[in-house]
Amino acid sequence: SFLMPAKKMETAQEIPKGAVDLQVGITANVDVDVFLYDAGAKKYVVHYSGNRASVNDKARTGTYEGVEVTFSGDDRKSPVTETVTLKGTLPFACSLQLQNYADEEAEATMTFSYA
Repeated sequence: SFLMPAKKMETAQEIPKGAVDLQVGITANVDVDVFLYDAGAKKYVVHYSGNRASVNDKARTGTYEGVEVTFSGDDRKSPVTETVTLKGTLPFACSLQLQNYADEEAEATMTFSYA
């Protein structure tokens, strides 16, 4: 687990091109969101806002660059839990970003795995 400053976005992990079956989970005591960002294409793969990504809080499953994407949705109540799963081989590198929206420091735990 780790502490995350209030009102701050951080890149938690870089995920390499070629990663297989990515699974990400975040649990926090305040509103922390998980985003997946494709820097090469300059677009979000997963974001809570439908204006920012095709897989979002309202459309929780989809396909991005041939990879099946699933998002648990935007959770705001403690304990906050959000998950992202990508099934298949990533044909792009991406960044796992975390955003603390709270006015206080977040206590968070993150899990991620890929082959």
